[in-house]
Amino acid sequence: MLPLNNETMPEISKVAVDPAAMAEFTSEQDFMSLAVDLAIETGQYVCVAACTTGKEHSWSRDQAAIGGNMVRIYKLIDAMLDQHCKLRGETSFTLARLVFETIVNVQYLIANFSSELIDSYVEYSLRHEKKLWDDSPKISWRGTAYCFPLRSACRSL
Repeated sequence: MLPLNNETMPEISKVAVDPAAMAEFTSEQDFMSLAVDLAIETGQYVCVAACTTGKEHSWSRDQAAIGGNMVRIYKLIDAMLDQHCKLRGETSFTLARLVFETIVNVQYLIANFSSELIDSYVEYSLRHEKKLWDDSPKISWRGTAYCFPLRSACRSL
């Protein structure tokens, strides 16, 4: 992995946002075109940020909570743009909301970074899996070919 500096930083073209030009927009498509360009630019910056590990070549568990969310933002932006290009507006807006929520999470985690906060975040994030784990002994799978994946995965640890 190359160290990130002025020579190795990928070039990201800045999208011009000109209020005077925006005043001349005559359709929703004009605004959507600008929004798509801005989303592409944002995705590029998020991708670079998500790949930044600092001096180490890997993240600690606490850093991974933030880095993983950065990767999630990039994937959601990519999916949002894909749905927009397929003219699936409702799905695009749903994904846009997920992008926004994940950005808020990242901002909060960075602004209030502590091991205790990350512990709480991880515990909350895994609450559904914990419920599945706790409930799995109550479920009878006898006589079926189905194997409960979470229970099997945890047995192999």
